[in-house]
Amino acid sequence: MLTAEQRDRCQHVLRNPGNRTRSELCRELGVSYLELSRIVTDLGVNLPPAKRDPDRMKVPKETLEDMVRRGLNRSQIQIALGLSNRGLMRLLRDYHLEVLSPAQRNRQLEAQGLRRCIECRQVKTLATDFYNDRTNPLGKNRRCKECLNRWSVRQRHHSKQVPADERQKRYPWATQGLRRCRRCHQVKPLLTEFPESPNERAGRSVCCRACHQARSQEQEAKRLEQELIARGLRRCCRCHDVKLLEKDFGVNRRDPMGRQCRCRDCQREVAQRGRRPVGVARAAGQAVPGGAGLSSLTSLPPGFLPSSQPAREGRDPALQAPSSEPSRESERSDAPALPRVLP
Repeated sequence: MLTAEQRDRCQHVLRNPGNRTRSELCRELGVSYLELSRIVTDLGVNLPPAKRDPDRMKVPKETLEDMVRRGLNRSQIQIALGLSNRGLMRLLRDYHLEVLSPAQRNRQLEAQGLRRCIECRQVKTLATDFYNDRTNPLGKNRRCKECLNRWSVRQRHHSKQVPADERQKRYPWATQGLRRCRRCHQVKPLLTEFPESPNERAGRSVCCRACHQARSQEQEAKRLEQELIARGLRRCCRCHDVKLLEKDFGVNRRDPMGRQCRCRDCQREVAQRGRRPVGVARAAGQAVPGGAGLSSLTSLPPGFLPSSQPAREGRDPALQAPSSEPSRESERSDAPALPRVLP
């Protein structure tokens, strides 16, 4: 949706297009080709076809060779000569020239032992003007030393902008040969508790020795776990025994391996331990939370229970309603026994 100011500007430009092509109008208005078509339709403007300048393609070969030699890319050459991408490719094909892409140019420079800094765009020696960087395929940083130093001062050493007295209040241990571990956040002696690391500040690591050891143990445990998984085994998280994954572990779809972290024996023991308090409570006639226990019988009115029902062990005698009538069992004691049919 265009604002009133943008609409007036588009009307002024499209009413007087001159000899500009649609691509030039898109660059001037800052819109895409599709948006320009929609604007033209909304405003009801009929753009006349642009008249091509026949002298536009008459570019001397020396001029184009000089631009290619200076390392300009296609976009820069198009803007300098006022050509479209199709026209530039036609000139390059006629003059038998080739414009390298940025990736091709970088590979060509790296083959010569050079590199272009991504910030200052200057070509410098790769071995001496760039710091080491293990994450880069060539082992060197993409910024030169000068640009990286300026970036480090701006990004990493922001504490220098803090006044000295305020910095002393925040980090009172910084001037006492101490350092705070980045992992356990404990302040420890710098020279004894932090291993050497040439790529970190003061030549010491940012994590203490204990954290380095704990991390090594975690990595070793992960490696052993991967070896067990490759052999179809798994270590139970409760009894710590190594057992068969498919046979001794139940199914669990939420687990990455699709199996329980506890073996079947431990899982059965945990389940039985959870049921044991419920059974003890039911045997003692206590209330069992979450189920229909004996506590629901206390709300029944007196005399609701039949007198013929024998009193269970542990039941409240008040729940047994007295009855003066003889029981049916005593009346039919001489009757033949009938088979009991369950409902």
